[in-house]
Amino acid sequence: RDRLAELSRVSTLFGVTATGVEQDGDGVRVTVVATSPDARRFHSWESSPRQPSAEASGEARVLHADYVVGCDGGRSLVRECAGIDRTGRDYEKKMMLVVFRSRELHECLTALPDATTYRILRPELAGWWQFFGRIDFGEGFFFHSPVPDDVQANPVDALAVMRDAAGVDFSADIDQVRFWDGRIMLATAYRKDRIFIAGDAAHQHPPYGAYGLNSGLEDATNLGWKLAAALDSWGGEVLLEIGRA
Repeated sequence: RDRLAELSRVSTLFGVTATGVEQDGDGVRVTVVATSPDARRFHSWESSPRQPSAEASGEARVLHADYVVGCDGGRSLVRECAGIDRTGRDYEKKMMLVVFRSRELHECLTALPDATTYRILRPELAGWWQFFGRIDFGEGFFFHSPVPDDVQANPVDALAVMRDAAGVDFSADIDQVRFWDGRIMLATAYRKDRIFIAGDAAHQHPPYGAYGLNSGLEDATNLGWKLAAALDSWGGEVLLEIGRA
């Protein structure tokens, strides 16, 4: 946010939710609604010549732009409003990702050949697996494991699951615990006229090796300069022709 504040050609709206996206030959309209106290900026926000214009309507505002890029995740509203389908498979499995540090686990693993990942295969997991991965050669690790679908309502003891998987008792400083869905999906197109999608909205797969994050960053880098070229009138329609629906 601090970096965004330094960019004069960027405006940000926090505490608002997009509820609809429409387009025609002249541009795209995004309806947003205030949803949190952060929306104090929402009421005072004003556009500049190179930023989306907006018109207020009660607690909702309609933002106008030449193009819209939906970087709004696997359940993308932008993709849905653009009528873009996707194919793939939802494995309907909840997975846990733990990022942690443990010198004790590192010392236990010295009994095995050096490796970046250590996979645990167990018949009771019915084809799913658990694995530890190294962030660095020392104390930094991450861990993936299937967990019950109701994990949000019934929290899982992440350290206990890791100890059970490793087969040894070890201590760990846990940095974060997150959950993700076992799903591999690909949009049938990345564009519908003036609407584009990127990141998980366009392609979704397991977060192994940060491929999902890095693919999303590549989408933004690739599409960003092309849209800038179109707006600056030196890039044509052919440049933007990426997977039109």
